[in-house]
This record gives sequence, C-alpha cells and structure tokens, in this order.
Amino acid sequence: MTRERRLNDFLLAVTKSIFQELVSMDAVMLKIMSYAKKLVNADRASLFMVDSRTRELYARIFDIGREEDGQPQKRSLSDERACIRFPMDKGIAGYVATTGKTLNIADAYSDERFNR
Repeated sequence: MTRERRLNDFLLAVTKSIFQELVSMDAVMLKIMSYAKKLVNADRASLFMVDSRTRELYARIFDIGREEDGQPQKRSLSDERACIRFPMDKGIAGYVATTGKTLNIADAYSDERFNR
C-alpha cells in the first residue's frame, strides 16, 4: 500500500509539473522523458515517434543525460523540420517500436541491436 501511494504521489507530481509548462510541446516531452528516466533509474532517455506513413522512427529532442538544478539538459535540432530518422526495424528503438516490449538496457552500446 505504501509503494502504491508513493507511485500515486509521484504520478501526481509529474502531472502537475507537466501542466504547469504547457507553453511548449518540446518542454512537455522533455519533462516526461526526465520523469520516466527517474522512474526507471536510467542515465539517459530517448523519445522516438513513429511515422507510420514511411515506417520510420524520428526524433528532434534528445536528453543528453545531465541535469542541473533539477532541469534536464537537452539537445534539439535548430531547424524545426530537421530530425534524426531511421527505419522502424533498426536499433533498440526499432525493436521496441515493432515488438511493443519495454527495454531498460544497462549498456546500450554493447547491445547487438544498438544502431550506431
């Protein structure tokens, strides 16, 4: 019961924090990534979207793994239309997108699915 209450409190804090910053969708996505990263105790997080028309994954915002004053440091591409794209069946992100399985990999670089 205590664990469930802590999770509910955590989710409430996430929701409040997200809706306080609905100024920018980039800020909302980055905040969700930051909380998800904390929830699973990860060093970094990536959010790739699926383009079902081209069957590609794409991303414009990247969590680079450092936080200062509780704020995640982000890297975003300067051109709003620019992004990283790759086929939906490539890499760890492609594996997750095609199988629907969740992964938390200790050393992504050593994983055979890693897309360099």
